[in-house]
This record gives sequence, structure tokens and C-alpha cells, in this order.
Amino acid sequence: MSKTQLYKDIKANLEKVCNVKHVRLFNNQFQHENVEESFLYPCVFIEFKPSTYRDKLDKVQDYDMIITLHIGFESYNTDDIEVLEFIENVYVAIHGMNSGTFGRLLRREERQDFDHGNVQVYQMDFITLGQDNAAQPVRKSRIIGTTVTTEFVQPNEI
Repeated sequence: MSKTQLYKDIKANLEKVCNVKHVRLFNNQFQHENVEESFLYPCVFIEFKPSTYRDKLDKVQDYDMIITLHIGFESYNTDDIEVLEFIENVYVAIHGMNSGTFGRLLRREERQDFDHGNVQVYQMDFITLGQDNAAQPVRKSRIIGTTVTTEFVQPNEI
């Protein structure tokens, strides 16, 4: 199961449960907002943190992953509790979800980033366990007449 599918599943859950207007991979958008293309609020950017891998048999690896959601909410009010409701909806959308060969996503930390003017930014960390079998040889069978032959090939040879 790839990170690509995990990203798509997280994005789909956020769009279904929350009133999020923009979901994308994290690229430090809040620091570079004036330079890059603009985006609508509320928004969520998904960051895949470095992972720790453990080898298993036959080129399969298990790994621990931290996924940080960078949540942006634009507000010009001095006391705006709507952002707290939005943060709670993000938690509800993601905590406990499964995606393919990844385990459940579990929230482990939440913090606020105070350096953004009229934008409130929160970061929410989720942990999960994954399994990468992309390098594992693939079993390929062919039928020739009445005989079935099976060979193992590397994924890049298919």
C-alpha cells in the first residue's frame, strides 16, 4: 500500500466530514503564501514525516509513520471559537481511520503555530504502522497448453 493511496484516503475523509476548502501535500505553504499560488481557508496540508523501517522476509518492510496535518483557518475576530470546532472535525475525520495495509491513524499530539497574522494554524500528529511490499517479487503465472508455469519477477520487470 502506497503513501499515495493513504494521502487520497485522508483527503477524501477530510472533504467528506469537514468543510475543508483545500487539501494538498505540505510544502510549508503558510510561510510562502505570498509567493506560491493562493488557497482557500479552511485548509489542511498533509505532511509525511521521516519513517523508521524494519526488514521482514522477502523484501517486505514494516514501518512506523507520523503524519502531520497542518490546519489553516482564516479569522479576523479576536475571539473565534469556530476554529476549535473545525479542529475537532478534523480529529473526528481522521482518528481511527484505516487505509489499505496501514494500521489505524491515531492522534498523538496537537499544537498551535502562532506566527501567521490573521491565520490560525494548528498542527495535528497522527501515528500509524505501514507495510511496504513494493520491492517484493511478484508471482507471475502463464498457461501454455495444459501446463501452468509460475515464475517470480521483480516489480520493475512486469
